[in-house]
This record gives sequence, structure tokens and C-alpha cells, in this order.
Amino acid sequence: MIKRECYGVIRKHVLTAKEITVIVGPRQSGKTTMLRQLMTDLLGEGKKSTYLNLDIEADRRHVESQLGLLKKIKDDIGDRGTVFIDEIQRKEDAGRFLKGIYDMDLQYKLVVTGSGSFELKEKIVESMAGRKRMFELSSMSLKEVIDFKTDYKYIDKYDLLLELEPQKMRFMLEDYLIYGGYPQAVLAESEADKRAAETEIFNSFLDRDISGWLGLEKRKEFESMCKILAAQTGQLLDISKLGKQTGLGYATVKKYLWYLEKTYIIELVRPFGKNKINELVRAPVVYFNDLGMRNFLTGQLYSRDLKTNINDSSMLFQNLIWRLLREITIKNLLPYDICYWRTKSGAEVDFVWGSIINPIPVEVKFSREENITRSLVSFIKKYNPKKSMVVNLEKGGVKNGVDFVPYWKLMDGNFGKSGFWD
Repeated sequence: MIKRECYGVIRKHVLTAKEITVIVGPRQSGKTTMLRQLMTDLLGEGKKSTYLNLDIEADRRHVESQLGLLKKIKDDIGDRGTVFIDEIQRKEDAGRFLKGIYDMDLQYKLVVTGSGSFELKEKIVESMAGRKRMFELSSMSLKEVIDFKTDYKYIDKYDLLLELEPQKMRFMLEDYLIYGGYPQAVLAESEADKRAAETEIFNSFLDRDISGWLGLEKRKEFESMCKILAAQTGQLLDISKLGKQTGLGYATVKKYLWYLEKTYIIELVRPFGKNKINELVRAPVVYFNDLGMRNFLTGQLYSRDLKTNINDSSMLFQNLIWRLLREITIKNLLPYDICYWRTKSGAEVDFVWGSIINPIPVEVKFSREENITRSLVSFIKKYNPKKSMVVNLEKGGVKNGVDFVPYWKLMDGNFGKSGFWD
């Protein structure tokens, strides 16, 4: 069974907190599976629960009114228990609906999920202040995939895994860079099944989320924009040029980018800088939350040999490191941003992790060499950071004051915790 790292924290909140538990994330990231696991745990403790999936028409009828839902709940579990509602974004004005039930102060614990965060964060959050806690469930992390595929023998012992089973470690990295971490793709045994899973996931995203929001007349343009963004992963995004390539207006492109961010498909990384004259300060860089989705859009789900296109392989690795930094930030509740740095003279650093007063430059190298770039040296001279890193395939140690960090170190449960940078 796949074990999600956030499960323990979510389970504790479901069992002990009165607040509504809200689980958000992309479609098919494992939210429904998590709800079923929670229901099984509750049953094992002799606690009652009921489940509704608002993707199912018959279940949607039960949430047409608060009284209708309460009748359904009472019929199922009586006057006390846990109520699981999947795909809550299907309910119009869901925030007010849930707030009303919560404020009745009944003996029901509410646990809801949503596939797109735009409804939940823009509507539910503003109407449920003080009544909920939000958890994000993305597609599986590299750590979760490796732990699952090694039967949880090497948790936070990836140096030992690399020593004892180096080929397996390399294979799992390459597999993740190509197919990403959607559970359906991870569980698929053949590469053909993995490709079929990625196709189904994207088509489901289009059919269930996009078509209802954008309308079918814009679906082709939206797909085209997604494919262009995938091909430009890790590059500066020119919104005006993207509009010309897709035939969409500037405002429409920005709207679609916003939606892709809110549904956890992409994230726009902003520039870091204090000097607006010498540094590029406007254009964002695009990264994908799941590499399998990105590679599906570029048509690159057919090659395992990452050496055939070293530039693209380096970009995939860079996208992975962005995600690992993001996971550390969220898991440890760090007040950090992830930016990039680029000057008009051409100096650039892949990521600046931290804050404007405590930046940590991070260079990414898809290699085993100990190279410190001129750009990193330039950043260090300009900002004098306490820490600087080069993340690579396997080299560790310190050289000229720069920490060399193998990528698997970023999966260590202690990385980034309080005291780590002391």
C-alpha cells in the first residue's frame, strides 16, 4: 500500500480537531484513496462515518440543501460521526453551505476534498475563517515513490540505498523524471500502462474541470497553451508571445495561467532581486507540479534514455529540484519563497530559496562534477548569503564555501528543519 507522508498529520486533525478538514490537490492525486483509508481507520476504532462523492449525480442531490444533507447524514450514522464529502467544488457556494452546517454546532466532523484550489481558496476560505484547516495533497513526491518501490526499507537512508542498489536508485530517478508521481502512473507495471495513465489523467482534467469552466469553444486553444508551456519549462515566460502562438488575448492568457496554477498543473516562479536597473524583475519561469503531465504534453513519454537529450534531461532535473525545495518549504512551514535570479548582463542562478534578507542561491547540475558557476559566484559577491548550494546527482561536501548537495539529501526528513542551517 502507498503511504503518503501527510497522512499522519491529516489523520490526527480528522480525529481530534473540531474544525473542518479540507484536503485540496490536483485530480487523481490520491484524495479519494486517502478518504477511504481514513474511513477504514475510523471503522477500526468503532466510529461511524458516511461518504458522498459530488462527481456522482445521486450524491449531489443530497447537498441541494443543508436540511437535505443533514437528513442523509442522520439516516446513515445517527447523531454523531464523521462526514466525508469528495469533490466539494461541485457544490455551488460550498463555503457558505459548509459554514452553515458547522455553525449549527452538531456532533458531526466534516472532511471535504476538492480537485481545484481556485474554488476552495477563493470562496471557501473567505467564508470559513476560523472553521477549517487546509491540507494539500499533490501527486506523489520522489521520496514517496522511492519508499514505496523499496518496501519502505530505506526511509531517510538514501545514501545506503545508493550504496547497495545504485542501479535501482538511478532507475527510480529516471522513471520519476519521465512519468512523475500520479499514483495511477506509479502503480502501472508497464510503460504502455504508464502512458495510458498519463493520457487518462490529462483528459479527465480537461473534461471534468476545464470544459465546464472555459467552455468547449476554448478547449483547443487551452490545450495548445499547455503544450507550449510544457516545451518552455524552466524558461522565461513571454505572455505576449504566448498569446500570439495560441491566438488568445493577453488577458485571456493570464486568466488561463491563473487557472493552471489554481488547479496545481503549473507554478510560476518569480524573479528575485533588489536592483531593478540591472536585474530582470518581471518575467516568471514556468515549472510543472508533475513531470509526467509535462512530458505527456510534450510527447516525451517514450524514451527512457535521458542521455539522448541532455538539455531536456537537465531541465527535468531542475524541475524536480524546484519541487523538492517546495516540499521542504511546505512540510517545515518555512517562511521561504522560491525565486530565480537573472541579470541583464546574462548572469543567472536557477533558484533563490529563502527571503529577501536571507537568500540561499541554489544551482542545479544534472551531473557528478563539482563545478561552481561564475553566476553563482556573482550572486555570492553581490548578496553575501549565509548558505549557497549546488544540487547535483551524487557529490556532497563543501568547496570554496559552497555546499554540494546530492538530490536525495533533499528528501531527508531532517533537511530544512530548525537548526539545519546553523
